[in-house]
Amino acid sequence: MKKKITYFVNDISFFKNHFLSVAIKAAEQFNVSIISDKVDLELEKTYPELKQYSILIKRSSVNPFSDLLLFFKLRKLLNQIKPDLIHNITIKPILYGSLFSKFSHRKIKTINSVTGLGYAITNNHLLIKTIMKSLIRLFVSKESYFFFLNRYDKKFYEDLGKVTAQNFKMIGGSGVDEKEFSFTQPIKKDKIEIVYTGRILKDKGVIDLIKAMKLLDDASKKDVVLKLYGAVDIQNPAHIKEDELKSQLIEGFIKWEGFTSDVKRTLQSADIYCLPSFREGLPKSTIEAMAIGRPIITTTAPGCDDTVKEGFNGYKVKAGDSKELSKKLQELIENKELRIQMGKNSRELFLKNFTLEKVVSQTFEVYNKLLQ
Repeated sequence: MKKKITYFVNDISFFKNHFLSVAIKAAEQFNVSIISDKVDLELEKTYPELKQYSILIKRSSVNPFSDLLLFFKLRKLLNQIKPDLIHNITIKPILYGSLFSKFSHRKIKTINSVTGLGYAITNNHLLIKTIMKSLIRLFVSKESYFFFLNRYDKKFYEDLGKVTAQNFKMIGGSGVDEKEFSFTQPIKKDKIEIVYTGRILKDKGVIDLIKAMKLLDDASKKDVVLKLYGAVDIQNPAHIKEDELKSQLIEGFIKWEGFTSDVKRTLQSADIYCLPSFREGLPKSTIEAMAIGRPIITTTAPGCDDTVKEGFNGYKVKAGDSKELSKKLQELIENKELRIQMGKNSRELFLKNFTLEKVVSQTFEVYNKLLQ
């Protein structure tokens, strides 16, 4: 009889973007189910082998007591599914999925994918941060297995006494298909395109990027355009209101294109990719840009730091430093040969560290180890 794996995630869209390829592969060997905020009908039609269950998960809530009902509904679902392994993704599922495994009468293996520490931990509210740390200490067992995307998140859980020498693996993000995202030369256009892809959030550095563009010299401003691709995420505490964003746009120079479902084509049109984020797990958007072969400008922040080798495939600046960001943008705007060479170097780093094949292999090594 096939073993059962259940993925528990707070956002089905996030799951599709980052974990679907692994889940499809897992369904060849295991019975796979997904618990998330809603049932995705397109996913259900395309991959009926991935059984979906929905449960109300308030992503923006930072009060753990308001989620007590969530845990009881989760317990009911998991007792119905009877998984052999629960793969928890993002902080809230890690907490409540771990709590279920810890007190279940059945022996259940648990994997926690730490895709970032979450707003409740990274914000400056000391009380909330203290509560979340206490919940991790109480709920998350050292018997769990961890997937970490960067060394900063690993140290956080290590300091809480949850990481041992045997219960974790550093993994190259969610992986990107090297054949689907093949190297392409930038498309010739009237203006140099600087591209950002991601949610429109303050802590993604969107406002800092806009400020940096406005600091470029007048000659460069005539030759360049910034295109922001992404949706306003009103549920996120760090959201930027649509009116606020639109007030910062400049026709022909700073444009907001909204959400795009064709990231590959967007990146193929780009000359420079920029993600000035304050913290990431390991940004798939940047890895996709590396796969296409684009120079990267990002920050020294956790997660972002791991995607750029300084001066080789791009530049890293301190998060929030619009002046330095503008200087690095200026340098790449003025030097086409450098942009092309750094883009080739991005592809080289991608093939070495971040391919989908490598991530699937790393994941299944752990699945098979835990379920043997």
